[in-house]
Amino acid sequence: MSYSKDRVEKYLICYQCNISSVSVSEGAVRAKCWRCLQMSVEPPASLVKQDKNKNKIPRIRGWQFMAEYVDSEGNVFHKGIERPELKDTLSPTLKPERKRKTFQEKHEEEHTQQQRLIKRYKRKKKLK
Repeated sequence: MSYSKDRVEKYLICYQCNISSVSVSEGAVRAKCWRCLQMSVEPPASLVKQDKNKNKIPRIRGWQFMAEYVDSEGNVFHKGIERPELKDTLSPTLKPERKRKTFQEKHEEEHTQQQRLIKRYKRKKKLK
């Protein structure tokens, strides 16, 4: 207990985490710190993020920049603008397969780039 001129403050250790000390009134028997209290209560609904993408149709990256794109439901888009009159007339656009380079291809490309830079450096040095 700590004392001041007018009132007496009582400190108790949190009964859940046994770490924090909490200032309580004189009649209190046990206390809960603010961290433990916050963990036991759900956050308000206004702060909880709702999943907005739950009902959205998954589209490939950059679909709005394509000249023509057809999603899985048959909606047709020309340069990002939907054309409802063409719905279900075309087959869905497939996701383009990305070609992955092997370690050797990456190494060769890096080596050729270095050779180009060396040649450019020598030409500039020669011109000076």
